[in-house]
Amino acid sequence: MQYKPQSPIKKVHSIKRCHRCQMICHEGSYRTRLGRPTLYFCNESCAKFHFWEKAIDNDINFDDYIWEGIKSSELERVDLITPSFEQKRA
Repeated sequence: MQYKPQSPIKKVHSIKRCHRCQMICHEGSYRTRLGRPTLYFCNESCAKFHFWEKAIDNDINFDDYIWEGIKSSELERVDLITPSFEQKRA
């Protein structure tokens, strides 16, 4: 397996909800790179469960090897930073 350098984690100043559990996303979240609308996930397990459900619907055998491929090609790490009230007024 080739070494793939980690891309820097992007910072997003917004309030987003997890596509799967509807909780507010935070630092260390994930979002989809491809497709519209962009889906946000609060952690890796929510993202993995979402793609596992899609694989089940399409009769695909979902394992850790497939998950690592999906994670590296379709997802990116983001730090969601909730804007404070002071920042909104400025």
